[in-house]
Amino acid sequence: MGHLPHLVGGGLVRSLGGWSKVASLRQHGAPEKGDERILGSSAFVMTVLRETEETQRRQVKAGSADTMLHLIDEECRKRQVDTREVQSGGRRTKASEARAAIAYRATTEFGLPAAEIARNLGVTTASITRAVQKVDKRSHE
Repeated sequence: MGHLPHLVGGGLVRSLGGWSKVASLRQHGAPEKGDERILGSSAFVMTVLRETEETQRRQVKAGSADTMLHLIDEECRKRQVDTREVQSGGRRTKASEARAAIAYRATTEFGLPAAEIARNLGVTTASITRAVQKVDKRSHE
């Protein structure tokens, strides 16, 4: 399609309306944060970057193996389910619900990959993805 003016520049350039606006703001010393990977205003870019940094901090702080063991233990105690049943892929409703809660928390709170969660819970990566989607859908209803 060739060079399209409305697709030139990163998110900051687009959200401000072009390079001239960016240059003008910089000359006046107005602080604007931009990241070509994130489309949106400076405030939006800052929010996304802060959230990303917080997730990364939690991931580094908690070793994934320790985090998974803690989550499994916590959810199993709360739901009165045997940890071995949850970790071996047991299909009883209580075990499946506990596994879904563990997967959801491991994904949303700690940003752990589905493959790692699946290895710790004795199921496939696809089942983890489905479980997380199901819990997410229920929480938005």
